[in-house]
Amino acid sequence: MEEPPVESPPEMPIEQPPAPIVEIPTEEPYIAPEPPVEQPPVPVIEVPTEEPYIPPTEEPYIPPTEVPTEIPTEIPTEEPSPVPSFTGISEHEVNVLYAIFNQMTPTGQAVSGWFTTYEPCSWTGITCENGTVAKITLNGHEFFCTIPTEFVLLTNLKELMLSNALTRGALPAGILEMPYLERLDLSGNMLTGPLPANMSSANLMALNLSDNLVTEEKQQALFNSQNTERCWNVDQNLIMLGIDPQPGLDGEIPPAIGNLSSLSYLNLSGNNLGGNVPNEFLYLYGLTDLNLSNNSQTNPLTIANLSLAERLLGITNHDLNGVVLPAPPTDTPVPPTDTPVPPTETPVPPTETPVPPTETPVPPTDTPVPPTETPVPPTDTPVPPTETPMPPTDTPVPPTETSVPPTETPVPPTDTPVLPTETSVPATQTSQPPTSTVVPPTATFTAIPSATQIPASPTPYSVIIVVMTATPQPV
Repeated sequence: MEEPPVESPPEMPIEQPPAPIVEIPTEEPYIAPEPPVEQPPVPVIEVPTEEPYIPPTEEPYIPPTEVPTEIPTEIPTEEPSPVPSFTGISEHEVNVLYAIFNQMTPTGQAVSGWFTTYEPCSWTGITCENGTVAKITLNGHEFFCTIPTEFVLLTNLKELMLSNALTRGALPAGILEMPYLERLDLSGNMLTGPLPANMSSANLMALNLSDNLVTEEKQQALFNSQNTERCWNVDQNLIMLGIDPQPGLDGEIPPAIGNLSSLSYLNLSGNNLGGNVPNEFLYLYGLTDLNLSNNSQTNPLTIANLSLAERLLGITNHDLNGVVLPAPPTDTPVPPTDTPVPPTETPVPPTETPVPPTETPVPPTDTPVPPTETPVPPTDTPVPPTETPMPPTDTPVPPTETSVPPTETPVPPTDTPVLPTETSVPATQTSQPPTSTVVPPTATFTAIPSATQIPASPTPYSVIIVVMTATPQPV
């Protein structure tokens, strides 16, 4: 008989604990970083240094070069010379420009822009001709403290313009000896010292060294200058050289200025020049514009040569204000100091005192004989001869060879009669003065005033005709 199935007790339900409620964030879940996993070392694969075999081609095989495995830590820094890379001018002129550039002020180097390219002919203020530096123009900025002497080394330079640049110091030696220099303008600066004693630039046509005296405008520009530290020792160097640091070219104009034979424009105004102007200015035949005004007042420029003064005053454009000129000659001659006798065209009138014609004067007698107006006719009675008779001569006395030149002023007759002498003058001792008029002998000694006007001689004195007659003596 089958047993009935035994019913197993029902299993009791097991209570499970409530599951925790996990809030799902809206943002990305935080992922914790995984711990670092140690990677096994990467095996070093040696790269073969040799290239794989290349079958020969038509070209010859070139073996590969070995590549150094060590990299040098220091790279050699060899600076190549910049001179060969410059174009347009010679290496010598590039070196000269570099020396000039090193003497520029910081302002000058910034404004010029030199040595920023390898083409010097394109730099500021430089003009080239035929592969050389021909012109340098650096105006209006404080390019230099003093004028560099290296400018003289540019032997082919034709123009140098450095005006209104506040440049100080003296003119460099040799700047007026450059053979091809045609124009030099250093005006508007504060240069000092004398002019160069040597001048031989035969091609120089224009020289302007004016306005180097200090002005308020220049002082204000120096006060605002940014190059004070660079130029502070300029005055000290001038004092050490024995040069007056006061702005303005001083001293005398040297005679060598006559060597500038091609000069047509010369301006030396606005300086402290003084002394004599040299006569060598006469050799400047082409000078058409001259200005020597506004120079030294204590020792002004002086022209002592009258010919030089006339030459300079005859220049088309001249300004000689302040220059001492020689006094022009006067038309009236200066009389002598001992006895001044002014020259007159009218002859001196004759004096009242007659001058005897003979060298031996006849002494007057005590009894005067009044003159008669009517001439005495000759007597018919012959005169007996004296102990020493003088033979009469029929030939009249010839006139003297030297005739009295006529004058415009007639000689008036004298009022004082000639007194006869008691003793007759022997004929053998005293010769009768020759006259131009033959007077017949008379019986008495009579002074006859001249009825006709006798021309006066150049010597201012009267002429009296004395008639000598023979008087019979008692026996």
